[in-house]
Amino acid sequence: MSLLVVAVGLAPTRAFAAPPAWSAGETIALPAQASGVSSSLSSVSCYGAANCSAVGTFLNGSGIRRPMVVADRGGVWGRAVEIQLPSNADSYNPIGRLSSISCSAPGWCAAIGAYEESAGRERPILVSERAGVWGAASELQLPNVAESVENVNVNLLHSISCSGTGSCTAVGSYIEAIPAENDIREAIVVSAQDGVWE
Repeated sequence: MSLLVVAVGLAPTRAFAAPPAWSAGETIALPAQASGVSSSLSSVSCYGAANCSAVGTFLNGSGIRRPMVVADRGGVWGRAVEIQLPSNADSYNPIGRLSSISCSAPGWCAAIGAYEESAGRERPILVSERAGVWGAASELQLPNVAESVENVNVNLLHSISCSGTGSCTAVGSYIEAIPAENDIREAIVVSAQDGVWE
């Protein structure tokens, strides 16, 4: 029996493309409600040359952390806009944040995050951009067995990916409502079609 070994590689004379050059960092213009004290961006998604969108948080004039999104069109970053939280957000301390975004085409993105609802529990949220317009965030409806007591970072969405116009999938986890000493974390997946979450 003979053994044939084939090696495949690049010719030594072939030139490698130079790595892309990064632009200098720039400050994002915050929403008009921002205090200017603290802000951050946590995730970005690009869908062509110089067309990207990013999500994060900012502090408003009352010192409350709020979710925001900002877009780069043709290499120019616009002013960030605040995303409205669900109607049952805590009226005294309506905290919210966006942690991950995915875009499939200009004007078609979706993002995930969390907010504090009226009972003081942190809940996962989803929000979609359809034809260039961002809607209000909506709370992810968890299975009936999901943990119902106040507990930060219990039920969360962790990642999102969009593959077509308004077609997205997000994944995360939740804890079943059983005695705390026996908490069992379960995986969860949720999908959207045409920018509408199912």
